[in-house]
Amino acid sequence: MRSRYSAYVLHEFKYIHRTYSRTHSAIPSVEDIADSANDTQWLKLNVLDTQIMSPQGQVEFRVIYKVQGVAYQLHERSDFFFEENQWGYSGGEILADSGEITQPLNGPCLCGSGKKLKRCCLRT
Repeated sequence: MRSRYSAYVLHEFKYIHRTYSRTHSAIPSVEDIADSANDTQWLKLNVLDTQIMSPQGQVEFRVIYKVQGVAYQLHERSDFFFEENQWGYSGGEILADSGEITQPLNGPCLCGSGKKLKRCCLRT
């Protein structure tokens, strides 16, 4: 999960494409991945839980990001399969608290740092 997040931050869309599970029914093209993420400013990854039941695994995470100056969070439970000597993303469930961040800027940051939102993940 961390390597895929880093690849999004660095715009390494070929890596993201390569790390899809081959059992995934519809692997997006490198161009589609780039189109969907190119204008995204990735701010924070917080891995909340991992479970490995080889050859399957599951990662629950929260990502904070901005698109055109608007802050969002993605809270997802992702499924991975271990195949060809690497973990591959096979899909995920987007959880209900995903979407535009509506929390007050002076409220606590969603990443759990203890700082105010405006002083942490939304700092420009």
